[in-house]
Amino acid sequence: MNNHLSKTIKNEMFSHHYQLLYNLNDFKPFGVEILFRSSLFSNPQRAFQKAKELNKLYELETTSISKAITDIHLNSIQGQIPDHLFINVYPSTLIHDDFVKTMKNLIEQTSISASNIVFEINEEELITDHYSLHNAASNLKEEGFHIAVDDFGKGYGSIQTVIEIEPSYIKMDKFFADEIEYSTHKQEMLKSMVTYCEKIKSNIVLEGIETPEQFFKARELGIKLGQGFLLARPCPLEDL
Repeated sequence: MNNHLSKTIKNEMFSHHYQLLYNLNDFKPFGVEILFRSSLFSNPQRAFQKAKELNKLYELETTSISKAITDIHLNSIQGQIPDHLFINVYPSTLIHDDFVKTMKNLIEQTSISASNIVFEINEEELITDHYSLHNAASNLKEEGFHIAVDDFGKGYGSIQTVIEIEPSYIKMDKFFADEIEYSTHKQEMLKSMVTYCEKIKSNIVLEGIETPEQFFKARELGIKLGQGFLLARPCPLEDL
């Protein structure tokens, strides 16, 4: 399996799909999330789990990001580039000593600026070194990149991460969209998060919007940004 993964990374035997995020008020595209895909693994998560087991997670993530950004750069030559590119990153990759330098070198070779890129902190990995994560996020923000906390309410230590990192975006897990039109508890939680985000000058994004009822209730609650199958499904770059 080690050779299998090494071959995947070296030969870039993977691709990406892209899912649009929308402004719920005017229904205009706001940005796009970049999603890893590989036919060599049963699901994308499995590829990263195996990379983590074999101590190749940083190599896989940076290679994947490089390919995605390069592909978007080549597409942007034709005048098409989303304003905000959301990219999932594990905390251990974010705090790697070379990550900030590698990302700076990458964008310097493209037409994409740091302000276009939003690194989503993947909350599926337990954060044990909050000090290093805070420093890494601060360094990235100083270079013009944005930070998001992904799947808020699902993973490890989301609240602590939000308070310490002060992200530009907080992406609420799809759990909150499910039956949002019926659940007063979810509605109150989301209203509280909208108020909190306004105070810290962050942006709330509701993931998993799949029905018109969820869409209208989210907008009624003051949520401005959304993502989900009702709005757009993941697709190859050429179909975006």
